[in-house]
Amino acid sequence: MKNQNKKYIANFFLGIAQKSEQDKISKMPEVDHLLKQQWASSTPNKLDKAATKRLLHQTKNKITSSRKIRNINFIIKIAASLVLFFALGTSFYYLSPTKKSNIEIVSLSSPAGLRTKVLLPDSSTVILAGNSQISYPSNFDEKTRNVKIVGEAFFDVQKNPKKPFIVAVEDITISVLGTSFNILAYPEEESIETSLVTGKILVGFPNNPKSHGVTLSPGERSTYSKINKTVSISEFEINRTISWINEKLIFENENIFSICKKLERWYGIKINVHNSSKDKYTLTVQDNTLTEVLDLLAKVGPIQYEINNSKVDIYHK
Repeated sequence: MKNQNKKYIANFFLGIAQKSEQDKISKMPEVDHLLKQQWASSTPNKLDKAATKRLLHQTKNKITSSRKIRNINFIIKIAASLVLFFALGTSFYYLSPTKKSNIEIVSLSSPAGLRTKVLLPDSSTVILAGNSQISYPSNFDEKTRNVKIVGEAFFDVQKNPKKPFIVAVEDITISVLGTSFNILAYPEEESIETSLVTGKILVGFPNNPKSHGVTLSPGERSTYSKINKTVSISEFEINRTISWINEKLIFENENIFSICKKLERWYGIKINVHNSSKDKYTLTVQDNTLTEVLDLLAKVGPIQYEINNSKVDIYHK
């Protein structure tokens, strides 16, 4: 029974706990002990003070704002234990390393509604968007620094000419020496976007031996189509692309479907769009509740919405 309870706790930390598991956790008298035990068996990365403060604020918002999607008593009980972890200056969501071929692999997950900062073994930093995961060895080998990513992440890579930094994302790889860039690669999307902020990177296609890859300069973005296996290069607006790492979402001339897909990840709640118009919207989201954002969209566009438990339904007026 104890092992089963530990599994429920681990699932919660990963943001994949089912409703039935959440209910069971909320009834566990030993929940605080199990959370501390999970923490003691881990070696998580540290967050800076600003990141810790933001995560505490986000946890509070999950309890008090209209974004909440779990049982209120459950969240309060878990949040009380999480405060202890934040006070220690530690990372929020952590999965203990698993051993594969005598190499410890660290897997970190940032659930929908949260942004998580990760410090890699070489002191490079990664900020994970909601619904994103990263995997990497606890110690990089002598020749390369290899990581895998799912979802969206911003990388700030430490320079080391003798050790290329290689990011694997589905059908592509990104090779760098020292630079900063953003990757947008959610499984449900039809493309993978790699946007270079500083330095230089090589975007390669290991599954296509005829392709030599493409090199990006700052301000350039590669868009790889998963459907037809082609890549295109374009310029992008840096501030808008990486605004999410500063707790801000900027929408410019986007339709309601595109906006709601990003709001789902931002607030951690399911949003269904029914028979909506093709109107375009331009707005900025920062320190707003989901209800405030939906109210704004309803004022400027022909839409109306309903919030039902853990989901939102949007209709055309």
